[in-house]
Amino acid sequence: RGKEYSHVAFTRIDLVWMANHPPLSLLEGVAAARRSTSAAVVWGLDGEEYAGINDRYLLVERSGAEVVANVFGQFSGYQGFDALQNFVRSQGLFTPTGKPVGAERLLNHVLVFYNLKILRMTSVATLAHAAEADAGGTYKYERLSAWMFARLWASGAVWEASPAEPFLVGARCKGISR
Repeated sequence: RGKEYSHVAFTRIDLVWMANHPPLSLLEGVAAARRSTSAAVVWGLDGEEYAGINDRYLLVERSGAEVVANVFGQFSGYQGFDALQNFVRSQGLFTPTGKPVGAERLLNHVLVFYNLKILRMTSVATLAHAAEADAGGTYKYERLSAWMFARLWASGAVWEASPAEPFLVGARCKGISR
């Protein structure tokens, strides 16, 4: 009570963490080292990005939380949608005609439009659907990846900052802002 949060988390209710969340102090240190402006930082999970940013969990600095909480307000009228579309085109980011634009890509465009800094952390979380078998289902590879990384942490590994440009980048397209 009486204290302001420094970060706000947005998550899906069916997201299961298979290891502890990285320490906030580590994330803040990485964000400070990579910050080039006063823009708020948004942390997303690596993987399942579909040419945008994984929308299953976002950790946002307080100053950017309103943007994320109201992200679809950008599409509530023609004026907001046109402004976003013009911005995306001015950045040279096009989606071929007839190809769907997923929520991950739209979210990425809105975050960049509002000048939020997007950073990613290794995902040790996965979706859990009761209707799917433990060994398979739609999210089999996401589960396997999260489980393997969780095993590392369970065996004594620790979270640490990665290089500014990770050597392994999954599901990103050339020209998509980080």
